[in-house]
Amino acid sequence: MKEFLEKSLEDVIYDSANDSYQRELLKKHGLPVRGKMYRQLDLGAYGRADLVTFCLGNKEFETRTLYVDVYELKRGVLTIEALLQANRYLTALETFFSETEDFCERFLFQGRVILIGSEIENGNDFSRLLCHLPSHNIDTEYRFYTYEFSLGGIYFRPYRDITGSGNVGDTMLKLIEHLNITDIKEMLVKLS
Repeated sequence: MKEFLEKSLEDVIYDSANDSYQRELLKKHGLPVRGKMYRQLDLGAYGRADLVTFCLGNKEFETRTLYVDVYELKRGVLTIEALLQANRYLTALETFFSETEDFCERFLFQGRVILIGSEIENGNDFSRLLCHLPSHNIDTEYRFYTYEFSLGGIYFRPYRDITGSGNVGDTMLKLIEHLNITDIKEMLVKLS
């Protein structure tokens, strides 16, 4: 099997992320996942995100953090278009939550863009952009992975982790349990 379909990649990640044993295996294969994962999240005019996870930070702090990870998957080469597409989805989610009454007073939005493809486009503006993304952006982290598959399964290799301030241990995270984005918004209001 030379070609790995984008839908197959999405299936493997989604199915593994929603089973505790498989999630650990996914992590051992190089792709840690935090939070409750949803697939094909409809973001209206912004498009449809492949995969999105939501985590709610520990309540011991006055302002809780909502961690949102947007995954953009490509069966082939990752290009600047994939980065722009994922940023558009993250913008949609941040806009949606920031326009929610009292959200900004009660929650801090922390976004992460995770791009996964068979390889990273080199020798052009995209590879130069990767070198210049801010390493300590307060609001957004960027992570890039390539994948390969063998008899042992699929493996993810970090290409370059450009990390902001949002490294949070699993013990600090509470999963959001609802699929509907409106339900998630209502749950956040109740939890704060």
